[in-house]
Amino acid sequence: MGFGWVAAPTFELARSLVASGEIGDVELVDCHLDVNTRALLSGGTDGGWGAADVSESRTYTDAATSGGGAVAVSMSHQLGLVHWITGKRFASVDAHTFPPGVDIDLHATTNFSFEHGGSASLSCASTHPYLARPQWLLRIYGSKAQLAIDSVSDAARMVQANGNVTDFTPEQASGLYDAGAPTKVLIDCARGYDAPTGMSGALAVHVVEASDAIYQSARTGCRVAIAAEGAHD
Repeated sequence: MGFGWVAAPTFELARSLVASGEIGDVELVDCHLDVNTRALLSGGTDGGWGAADVSESRTYTDAATSGGGAVAVSMSHQLGLVHWITGKRFASVDAHTFPPGVDIDLHATTNFSFEHGGSASLSCASTHPYLARPQWLLRIYGSKAQLAIDSVSDAARMVQANGNVTDFTPEQASGLYDAGAPTKVLIDCARGYDAPTGMSGALAVHVVEASDAIYQSARTGCRVAIAAEGAHD
């Protein structure tokens, strides 16, 4: 799956800090994502990315193709990234989308519970077109430390329980997106290598489950449970 953000150094850093135990038990994740997709989701062809070619509007405005609006197009990357960084599965969600009751949403706010404890507050917004890369604001709060990431400023700071503060270098905290990363992985898979966990089919299935639950919650106004791992085996 084309979840290329796992190749950005700042998110590789976040995953390594969680995996090494530096953060401790993940208690809360707070993540906001701005992407220049408002025009695309509204029927235009300009994503504000400075590309020479315009986008195919049906890719973004036909829910049968895209699966929805901002949740399907943008928040899906958030869901995959948070799951990959923390190793935690989403258990249930309370969600709101805007505009309400439409197939192609522009913005979404969600509150997830994790399996085995902890929660996540994820939101995404579709901004008016301008030449800027997507902006990620990520906060991870754990039993041993907290981590703050701003992908546009290429800034990452960890504050440990003992008061020690680590400001990582701009190279370590780089939020640049490697658009070729998914293609490189696809070529590797064609050569017989396994996909990395951050772009795996199993992760994608969980993202679809969580996305469907978001839309169901927004439609019904109720908290929605998400299938446990192995429920579809």
